[in-house]
Amino acid sequence: MIRTQRLVFLILFFMLAANIAEARITAVDWRWRNDDGSEETATWMTAAQNQTGTLVGTEEIVRLRTRHVNAFDFSTLVVSYGDPAVDVAYSDFFAFGDSAYLDIGDSVNKRLTDHPTKTYDAGGRILEAPANVPAAPPDTYQELELCLKARDDIAVPEDTYTFKFLGTAAPLIYLHPRAATVITRPVINIAGTAATAVGEITDLGVRDPHEHGVCWSTAPNPDISAGRTDEGPATTTGEFSTVMSGLTPGTTYYVRAYATNTAGTVYGEEVSFTSGISMGADEESYGAGDCFINTAR
Repeated sequence: MIRTQRLVFLILFFMLAANIAEARITAVDWRWRNDDGSEETATWMTAAQNQTGTLVGTEEIVRLRTRHVNAFDFSTLVVSYGDPAVDVAYSDFFAFGDSAYLDIGDSVNKRLTDHPTKTYDAGGRILEAPANVPAAPPDTYQELELCLKARDDIAVPEDTYTFKFLGTAAPLIYLHPRAATVITRPVINIAGTAATAVGEITDLGVRDPHEHGVCWSTAPNPDISAGRTDEGPATTTGEFSTVMSGLTPGTTYYVRAYATNTAGTVYGEEVSFTSGISMGADEESYGAGDCFINTAR
């Protein structure tokens, strides 16, 4: 009797171990991606599979792609965070995001990876809410794509959150948005209808600025609704210069450098200058002996 009980116990143990091993084997491949396109065209956030992703603020949505064979109830999804690490329900800090690019529930057709022993079945689903995911058909595997965002009704701490499901442990770094820091330098190369503005980004903030330049106006405190230049994204700190054109000769202008990132638009301190006044020559045709009077403050 005792031997029989031991035999049954061993059989159950190995069956359980096989199931756990199967789950781990079939969900080891995952990859974070950006919410910037359809299921087939969105860009991957990481350079390769199984690398940590990054989420900034409560407006961004990230997607997690993974493959699976076994059934899973996503209402039981947990995340691990902190030091020492603890497991909590995903809903303590995250919600499923409503992507503008995806039809939730559609099949996942773009394969992330090949399975060594099973064939691909395009029956996986795009999810934006907790759901019971059925097992893939026999001898096949499917892929899932989760749309996730940080909750906006609580202050989610900055930390690394590891999403744990289907044998997967996918880390995601969560950061709060932080504004860039910029300085406005004195204007140079002042002529009648153009001048060169100089700015400096001393801190990129989080995320890097997607737009930077200078703005100017004949009224103090110009902002980006006035005349401005756009030098595009910034990935390094340092000085930049940009030409302000279409100026009126002999006019005082106010200038501020700016940078825009996830946290919003920030400005450097204001500087002012007066566009040049031609002394006896047409600016469009002045020669080597002609000059302009100009001032910059």
